[in-house]
Amino acid sequence: LNLLIPLFMPFSEIRVSNLSFGKRKFFQNVMDLYTISSIFYIITSMIFNRRIPTWFRIAYYYESLGAFFYGISFGLSISFFNLIARKIGISTWLIALLTSSVFFGSLLSYLWLKVSVRIRKIPFVVTMKGIARALLFLFLLPRHSPLFYVTIIFFYWILEMGSNPAYWGIIKEIYPESHRGKAMGYVRVEMAIAILLSSYVGGWLLDRISYRFVFPLGAFFGLIALNFFRRIPLKETVNKFPKPEEIGYFQKGLKILKEDKVFSKILLALFLLGSGYLLSAPLFPVFLVDILKVSNFTAGKLTALYSIFWIVSYGWWGEFMDKKKSPLLTFLLSSPTFALSPFLHSIAFNLFPVYLAYSLSGLLDGGFELGRMGLITRLATKDKVQFYSAIDYTLTGIRGSILPFVGIGLAKILTFRGVFLLSTLLASIGVYLTFQIWKYQKSPKGKPR
Repeated sequence: LNLLIPLFMPFSEIRVSNLSFGKRKFFQNVMDLYTISSIFYIITSMIFNRRIPTWFRIAYYYESLGAFFYGISFGLSISFFNLIARKIGISTWLIALLTSSVFFGSLLSYLWLKVSVRIRKIPFVVTMKGIARALLFLFLLPRHSPLFYVTIIFFYWILEMGSNPAYWGIIKEIYPESHRGKAMGYVRVEMAIAILLSSYVGGWLLDRISYRFVFPLGAFFGLIALNFFRRIPLKETVNKFPKPEEIGYFQKGLKILKEDKVFSKILLALFLLGSGYLLSAPLFPVFLVDILKVSNFTAGKLTALYSIFWIVSYGWWGEFMDKKKSPLLTFLLSSPTFALSPFLHSIAFNLFPVYLAYSLSGLLDGGFELGRMGLITRLATKDKVQFYSAIDYTLTGIRGSILPFVGIGLAKILTFRGVFLLSTLLASIGVYLTFQIWKYQKSPKGKPR
């Protein structure tokens, strides 16, 4: 990795006398971002690599390197998708469509499953996500409409999310269960560091130049991430002539839901938690821009603040999950994040509650993601993990495709703060149900996990 820095540094010596000051400054900031990010990755990898057992350290190394560069991509593009949409005058209904596009991608996960279970998972993930990130280069076109903006982001998420069940299958195979929480946590610590660095730069750049140049820059780093991810060593055999399934994919999913009681109850809790979040999700950027009047740079600071606590969150929750050997407990203790964020927005008449909401979300979101992934990969056997994750993503997609629009409609009746309070109530019920699942799992009636 040290070779990557001097490889790019000669470009900073290019004669730029014919460039305008703004373009010269942009070019230099890109080089500085790459150099500083690479140095930070070297430092963090020295800290975390030695804490990973040697028998899967190579897989961890390539996944963490890919996650780090994806974090740069995230901070330069994804974290500003909805905010920029509002800045360029896109309506609240189209912003709701942007928020839902993530879930439309999840909704199609079960359809992509028919492809991903029959081919090698890593090439499938790289191809899908590579096409998605390449779409952002279309913003370089000289003129386009708000509808074009929404269309590009919509198809970006359709392709980006479609490969996630295959990704979970990869995680199941490359990390042993006894160290999975720690490995996933460290990977996401390094990703959060990258988001922390790049979100500041992204906010600064977007206050000075058009998103038409910043988003493609994020896509460039996203493609670098995939180049590392594809090098993860994973031996996969492909049966080109598979035997016909005894039951169809849909029936197989129903059978899983019927047989695995804990998984079924978890999906119900996720429905309530997710519903609380999704009603408010499209309203957050509108609330920040229209009510609290935040700038792009302030939005970047909020993302950076979130990332600081994210860094702590992933490292701590990963160690906690492996120590307690209980992804469900991790899931339970971090689930209040869905109730706290809308509640704090509901009482926000200045930026202090918003800063607090982003801080608490950062502290808890890492635990929730690790707990959710750890729980599903533990509940599912190796041959069923893609089915479990596809069921989860599909149900997420169903509610995510509908509820943001419901939230926009309710805002006209209840106002923003009323919808935030309704979200808090739904998420709180979800937290209570998760607690009941944890008690059931610990009781003699619950299956030991």
